[in-house]
Amino acid sequence: MKQNGKHRPLFLIMISICLLISTASANGAKPMQDPSGNGGLIFDENPGIALLNETISFNLKDSAYITLANVTVEYEMKNLLEQDQSFDMFFVIPPAGGYDSAALTMVHLSDEDITKQCYYKSMDLPSNWKPAIPMGFIEPFSKESYETHFQGDRGVITGIRGNELNGIHIPISVKANSTIKLHIQYPCAGGYTNSPQYYNSIYNYMYYLTPAKYWEQEPQVTLNVALPESKQYAFHSSIPMEKLSANSYTVKLDKLPDSEWIFSFVDKKGLIYGTNSSKTHTLITLSISLSLLIMGLLASLKLKSRIYTILGYVLAVVYFYVFKGNLVDGYIGEFLLMIPISLIMILIIPVIYYKFCKNNVENESITRR
Repeated sequence: MKQNGKHRPLFLIMISICLLISTASANGAKPMQDPSGNGGLIFDENPGIALLNETISFNLKDSAYITLANVTVEYEMKNLLEQDQSFDMFFVIPPAGGYDSAALTMVHLSDEDITKQCYYKSMDLPSNWKPAIPMGFIEPFSKESYETHFQGDRGVITGIRGNELNGIHIPISVKANSTIKLHIQYPCAGGYTNSPQYYNSIYNYMYYLTPAKYWEQEPQVTLNVALPESKQYAFHSSIPMEKLSANSYTVKLDKLPDSEWIFSFVDKKGLIYGTNSSKTHTLITLSISLSLLIMGLLASLKLKSRIYTILGYVLAVVYFYVFKGNLVDGYIGEFLLMIPISLIMILIIPVIYYKFCKNNVENESITRR
């Protein structure tokens, strides 16, 4: 039977500004008619094509936006049959996220540019494949797990609308017993969460590896990630990777993993307390601010000068509003909570300071008499 190819799907999901959203990519296999007679498509489990090597590279360092990765997928495939094969590859892509996916996607077969021979189409989700999602996402700075819309919702995790996959039709031809190389390049808009739960936003991507198991033999797999070089990031991958430089990672595998590949990263800027928990960060900031207030009062008493009282107050207020995060997981709740905190910081504390300074001055006058 002729091979309908390996599709490497990339799935984009954008949900809301406060929720995690993630983009996924995936390997594929040859779609064929279900022989059970029930209709629909399945992945061909005897394609006659071996996947020898595959390399997946996510490059974010040259992207205009942090959520947009330039993804390059390279395959080396061998025809195991004694006859030539021509087949169609179905490469799943994300929905357009403010850019023209068709214009930015490039496909090369060996040395030939076949981009213009490819076109967009849709197919039903194969009934003999389901994504194997790793158990939980990891916040890369604290290394703690957190919930996402990838878990427990197949429609969200795959970017599938109903039961339909959207992607690119790629015609492939390979001579008997020969090897070909396929090069696909496309933009990938990644997922992120800027929930009030976290001080800095978490960015993440998912790449579906398990569909490649429908090819013959185990491939050599190389995974690469290059993050922007202008900042420092905490990085976590569901598949352990070697750190090549400050913001680049790689791993070489002798076989396909049993689950999909997830990686996430977060900017370290501002994470001065060793945590990305916004609540913990804010409580520490508040504690330091109160300490500055108390130190100002004590210095004023000890050195007999009101300037330290004023200085302690100014430093406390400035420090709090510069470094604070969120205390509650919700913008409305956070807004309502900050009202009394602001009244205390800007109104009540100055009144107390004023009375303290006034009493201190009066006591000094009495002492001098």
